[in-house]
Amino acid sequence: MKRIFSIFSLVVLSCMVVRAQNGSSVFSTLEPINKENIARLERLAEFGRGTINAVDWSPDGTQVAVGGSAGVWIYQADDLTLAPRIPDQHVGYVNDVLYLNNGKNLFVAGSEGTLHLLDTATYQETASYCFHGYENPDISGCDLIYHLGLSQNGKWLAIVLNDHVIIWDIETHKEIYRLFDDDVAYAEFALNDSVLVTASTGWSSSVRFWRIKALNEQALNQNPETLESTLPFPIWDMQVSDDSRTVIIAGFSVIDSGITTVDVESQKVTATYTKAGNAAAFISENIVAGSSTSGTSFIDIKTGEKVYTIETGAGASDIALSKDGQRVAIGTIDGNLFIHDLKSKTTTTSASGFGDYKWDVAFSEDGMSLAILTGNGIMAPTLASGGANGGSQIYFWNLWTDTFQSTPIEEELFAQLSAIVSIGKSDFLVAGYDDFAVSRWSPEKGFEDVVSYAPDYNRVYKLDASSNDEKIVISLVGASMAVGMLDLNAAPLQISYFGINDDPSLFYSVAIHPSGNIWGAADSRGNISIWEDGNPKAQMLKIKYHSRTDIDFSEDGQWLAANSHNDHGLDNITLFNTVDFSPRIVLTGQDLFLDRIKFSPASDLLFSSTVDGELVAWPVADEAMPIFFKAHSTNIRGLAINRQGTLIATCSFDGTVQVWGVRSNS
Repeated sequence: MKRIFSIFSLVVLSCMVVRAQNGSSVFSTLEPINKENIARLERLAEFGRGTINAVDWSPDGTQVAVGGSAGVWIYQADDLTLAPRIPDQHVGYVNDVLYLNNGKNLFVAGSEGTLHLLDTATYQETASYCFHGYENPDISGCDLIYHLGLSQNGKWLAIVLNDHVIIWDIETHKEIYRLFDDDVAYAEFALNDSVLVTASTGWSSSVRFWRIKALNEQALNQNPETLESTLPFPIWDMQVSDDSRTVIIAGFSVIDSGITTVDVESQKVTATYTKAGNAAAFISENIVAGSSTSGTSFIDIKTGEKVYTIETGAGASDIALSKDGQRVAIGTIDGNLFIHDLKSKTTTTSASGFGDYKWDVAFSEDGMSLAILTGNGIMAPTLASGGANGGSQIYFWNLWTDTFQSTPIEEELFAQLSAIVSIGKSDFLVAGYDDFAVSRWSPEKGFEDVVSYAPDYNRVYKLDASSNDEKIVISLVGASMAVGMLDLNAAPLQISYFGINDDPSLFYSVAIHPSGNIWGAADSRGNISIWEDGNPKAQMLKIKYHSRTDIDFSEDGQWLAANSHNDHGLDNITLFNTVDFSPRIVLTGQDLFLDRIKFSPASDLLFSSTVDGELVAWPVADEAMPIFFKAHSTNIRGLAINRQGTLIATCSFDGTVQVWGVRSNS
């Protein structure tokens, strides 16, 4: 897995209008989503490609496969303006892709622990393989695959499973050996398949050499030789040269980044080049390519001098040389693919990545535009929700004209953005994370009417607006927790505080009744606090499990929904009648690990998301079983429904926003 560090420079308001990739005809005839047509719900459009973790060329050089947080994408190498082919966008978060020498098959290593085999004529899956982490019958499930290394004779695959490496026969589909190691992340064959080189990622920074005498005769050396030289940075990429005699290692830390070359036979460091870490590849016998935070440099390893640099605008997560040695493919952390011609020194790009984390989404009042919080100060594309804790810019996507513009945050107002909600015809309210302000924002005027809240609070998890757009409820977390109430009709704007206490639990979710006279907050202990206008004392509701909880009021004001789960994977959604807030209905599922919930304004459907990236629809009135739609490869961070009830938007840490709807049959 490629884990990349990149710092984005944040500037004062500037806009970029770009053509997106999905035609507006998709949205011309849509039905309000209800229980009768929910089975026809489909993905209509997508924003963002996620991060690119791995790049590989097809043997004939016509295609480039990239794998990343949003799945697998196949690009035509000669025309990156064409939409990429998506074999199966939802195999999960992809750590590595690898074409076989025959050109007929592509291996895809997914985070769900499955090795997928695709036929390159159709790019349909023909087989899948599961590898268990330990030889223990009490532990089931497939282990996470970090990396794939192909032997030089094309017969064996080195499959990296974090704490060990499996050497696997491609033809017979059988394990040959397991090599146990700590924190291993890369494995490559060297010296004509007589040595397997492994590297531990991050701060472990160990490189080991396993001697292979005969795979079909005797076991590998289980006491490998370890590189004794101390590397000046953590390892984040490794590759073996075509002649299989040299290993190139790329790394970075907050202070240092660079490339180190190691002679496999002597196991000695031969050279180190600074300021070019993250990812690296051999371009020729003397030239290596290394990534910085904004470009890729070509370095002469004999002189240590940079030959020239390609500006990519973001750090590379993987670099690959075409089989004919004429072109270089560079995948970046923002989801763009660059192809550089080494002879003409010209570069083409897909220019459509936008691979940063997506933090929250909100529809405009007319339901045909979507505001998206995206980006990070520090980007680390991992499976967890790591990285920074909020977005660095707002994208405004007009679904009808299929264009979008971006607005970077203003540093003097916000450190990062974490939540957004629609508050009128073209306005939104945004709130920060690790700062002290909320602000009105529109694509035309940018940030205005900034309101600072008390310095005791430095995080906002969620915002919710009343139906008349007059009141906003805000979750506030800091030295103590509270709910903030913002009256948009007041001048100047001020925040009223409710529920202030020194309880260490957090208000993860807030919701406001359509009337604006009742609001609630759910904390991390499974408690729900309800306030009514004019009464500062909260009514306490209890749900079944103590967990991080999301809540929402129905559009007609009759219901308050709260989701919850426990450590055993048992989940439920409790519906409280808003007359006396007694629990009336419990919708129960298993192994869902529910996250966000949202009522549809046009029907009695309740939508939820799971931490596995599924969108779930619950017919509330019928108390029927939920209906599932696979949306993202990892947890859904934001869930929004337009006021017309015709569109649903989901955003995820996989780097994509997806728009869902039901097309009219007429």
